Amino acid sequence: MTTWRRLARQMSTEPSPRPPEFKTRTDGRGGLVRVMLVGEPHDARELYMDELDLPAEIWTTPAGMRFEWWGPGAKADMERTAVGSDAAAPPIHYALRVPPDTQEPLFVSDDQVR
Repeated sequence: MTTWRRLARQMSTEPSPRPPEFKTRTDGRGGLVRVMLVGEPHDARELYMDELDLPAEIWTTPAGMRFEWWGPGAKADMERTAVGSDAAAPPIHYALRVPPDTQEPLFVSDDQVR
C-alpha cells in the first residue's frame, strides 16, 4: 500500500486533533512543533511538542493497542506496567532524527534505522 493511501486510511479512521498553531521545522527558538513518526506500527502519526522539550527517544504501545507514548523519564516506571513489560508485545522504540536539509523533526522506529 502506498504511503499516501495508508495516510488517507489513517486520517479517515483516526482523525487526530491538531493545535491551531504549530511549526513543521526546528529553528532552535522553541515553540510547538509537529513531529512525525516514521515506521510501523504508527507510521505517519503526528505528535506536537515544544521544540525545546523534544526527547531524544520515545517508546510507544505496540500495534493493536490504544496509542500511548512515553519518554526516557518514564521508561523505568513503564517497564513495571503491563504495557511496558509485555515480552509478547514489547513497546516500540523511536529515536529523534532531524535531517539537516529539512529541519523537520522525526521519530524514527528501530526497524527504519539502517
